[in-house]
Amino acid sequence: MLNSGEGGFFLTDDGPMAAKVAVYAGAYEGLSEKHIAVPPKEVFGDLPTQLPNYSLRMSALAAAVVRPQIPTIEERVEKYNARYYMIEQRLNKHPLIEVPPQNPKVRICGDSIQFNLQRVTDEQVQKFLAECKSRGLPCELFGAATNARNFVNWKFSPAEESLPRTAQMLSRAVDIRLPLTWEDSDFLTLCQVVEESLATIMVCVKRAVITKDIKAPDAVPEAGIQEATQLMRLGKLYRYNVKSAGESIVSLCEVEVAQYTGFKYCVALNSCGSALYLMLLAAGVKPGDGVLTNAFTFVAVPSAIHHAGGKPVYVEST
Repeated sequence: MLNSGEGGFFLTDDGPMAAKVAVYAGAYEGLSEKHIAVPPKEVFGDLPTQLPNYSLRMSALAAAVVRPQIPTIEERVEKYNARYYMIEQRLNKHPLIEVPPQNPKVRICGDSIQFNLQRVTDEQVQKFLAECKSRGLPCELFGAATNARNFVNWKFSPAEESLPRTAQMLSRAVDIRLPLTWEDSDFLTLCQVVEESLATIMVCVKRAVITKDIKAPDAVPEAGIQEATQLMRLGKLYRYNVKSAGESIVSLCEVEVAQYTGFKYCVALNSCGSALYLMLLAAGVKPGDGVLTNAFTFVAVPSAIHHAGGKPVYVEST
């Protein structure tokens, strides 16, 4: 939803946690005063001398690209979700497909769709993926030997148990991107490719194909391009190369993200993985501490736990 290449935000209503993350990220000496969406100076106290500086802050260039995208989030979510639920409804009618229902407590942004293949063999799954790819529709299998969401690939912190239910689910779970730049008719073709590819592995039928790039990212708004260009001309890419917080592109971006999400504090970082890592440090995770996490998640989650010195404890996912 916010395309800057790399970037992440730590959001919280907890003042001491926000102060710790800002210092860990690189607010050394009195640089907290060049933030807006952080607690007052007294909350920081001696943190700049007590905590290490990991230099994980967001650059002004990334913030300049992000800021004009924030006001359009709702409009884009509405468009994404309308398409997602149209595809969900159609694919769920197929006897070999189950699109898991969304948790009513969770508000989604349907920029991709995940579904489970049912009553098919491992060989048929591979044939389905190959058939889709041959028609211009690359699909990801979460249980693939190279997929970063497959827990067997997290050899830096392997599971101590076999997690059979998660392994079984991953072996049939398929992920397909839903680019915002596509037309509604393209998604009808996408559904047709999925349906025909499944039919092809059972019997031979028609052959729809995808001609557009499914991995095409959302374009950066013109305002973001202009702001980033101006920053490059000035050379002011470092977030603290300003006289005051009100002049900082990154600080203004933090305020806008905090306002949009409803949190009191926000610290902009160089990646979401860094946000997870610093959150764990600020929460007091110590070397050897067990940290619960889903066995079905992106590799950045157990990596952050591992980096913080914790020990991932994987919970079965079905």
